[in-house]
Amino acid sequence: MAQRTIDLIRCLCSYPGTDCQQCAEHCPQQAVSQRQIDAAKCDNCGLCTAHCPVGAILSDTDYDSGLNSVRSLTPPVLMCQKASQQGFPCLGFLNRRILWALAGLQPLAIDTSRCQECKPAVARWLAAEIAACNEALQAAGRPLLKLVKVRPAPAMPPVAVGRRSFFRSLFKAASHEAQKMAQAQKQYQYAFDPVVWLEKQHVTPCSLFPGLEISSTCSHCGLCINMCPEKALQFNSGQLIFTAQKCSGCGLCVNSCPAHALQLLPEYAGQQKIH
Repeated sequence: MAQRTIDLIRCLCSYPGTDCQQCAEHCPQQAVSQRQIDAAKCDNCGLCTAHCPVGAILSDTDYDSGLNSVRSLTPPVLMCQKASQQGFPCLGFLNRRILWALAGLQPLAIDTSRCQECKPAVARWLAAEIAACNEALQAAGRPLLKLVKVRPAPAMPPVAVGRRSFFRSLFKAASHEAQKMAQAQKQYQYAFDPVVWLEKQHVTPCSLFPGLEISSTCSHCGLCINMCPEKALQFNSGQLIFTAQKCSGCGLCVNSCPAHALQLLPEYAGQQKIH
C-alpha cells in the first residue's frame, strides 16, 4: 500500500486566496480529495509529485537519492521496478525539466515500454514530457533521450548447498526479513521538490522552464519576493532578478501583485534582470 501524504504547511492551499487542485486533478485513481490521499486507492504512480508546484507531496520513495543513483549506471537509464528491482516504483514523478537536467550531464535512456499496459495515464504523461525534452535537446545540439527496454536480470541457477550451510542461510534470511519488517513499520516519508533538486544540479534553464514578464506599473513593493515559495525572485540594485530554474510556475507572484505588473510566460527566453 502506497504511503503518500500532503504537507499542508507547504501546500499552496496555505496561501490566502489560493485553491490549487493540481494533485487531485491529475490523479488517475481519484485518490486525492480535500487535500488527503486515500492510501487504498493510491497506486504510487507519482503523477501528484510531478504536478505539485511546491513539492508538497510526501511519499515513501526517496526520489532524490534515486535520481542521483541513475547517474552511476553505465549507461544511465531511468526505469521502474518492473524492469529492475533497483528502479523506481513508477516513473510518473518525472517531468521535462528533470529529464533535461539528467540528459544535460550525459546521454540518457529511459524505459517506458511497460507503462502503457501498467498505467496508461503515466504512459501519456511521459510521452509528452519526453517529446518536449527531446525538442529542447535537439535545439541545443545535445543527444536525444533514448527509449529502451531493459531486460529483467536472468534468474540464477540453483546451487547445491550442504545441510549446515542450508540452516545458516535459513537463519540469516529470517533475520533479514525481520529487519525488513521492522524498517517497513517505521514508514519513512520523503519530501521531494523537483525545483530544489534542479538547483542542486546547477541546471542551465531553457525553453522548458517558465518565464516572467514585468510591466512599468511595478512599484517595487517586494510582495512577489515574499510570496514566492521557491525564492525565484529577488531585488538587486533596484532590479528584480528572476531565476528560471527555481520557478515552478505556481503563479503566486502574479496573483499577489497589487499593481498587476507580472505575467508568467510559458517559455523562458533568457531574461534574468526583468526590470
